[in-house]
Amino acid sequence: MQVVSVAPNSTAAVLAQNQFNKPPAAGDQFFIARVRTTFIGQGSSRLGHLGRFRALGPAGVSYTQFDTSANCGVIPDEITENEAFSGGTIEGNICWEVRSPDAGSLLMFDSPIGSDPAKRVWYRLTP
Repeated sequence: MQVVSVAPNSTAAVLAQNQFNKPPAAGDQFFIARVRTTFIGQGSSRLGHLGRFRALGPAGVSYTQFDTSANCGVIPDEITENEAFSGGTIEGNICWEVRSPDAGSLLMFDSPIGSDPAKRVWYRLTP
């Protein structure tokens, strides 16, 4: 997996994507990361639940994609959970509602259900 790009203040793009998306809480903003993942194993696999990607800000508390009542909602070009076969690549966006002061220095980690926290893979989300 790799982070292709980030859009720290994606609030306008998220709100424009769907008329039912709610704005973030006061002092928060939507943060989009574009990721690309390639399956290199035998056979096929799915990325799994999309809530597995977490962001971590300077306060030391992680953000999930479903943390708040005003989570991102429908986002532009959301990454899919399609099945990928050997060599297949999936690319798309993931989004978190984050505190605005955290947006300039976030890290992302992959936290699949049942995974060992000691084996997390970390990614810097810098603009």
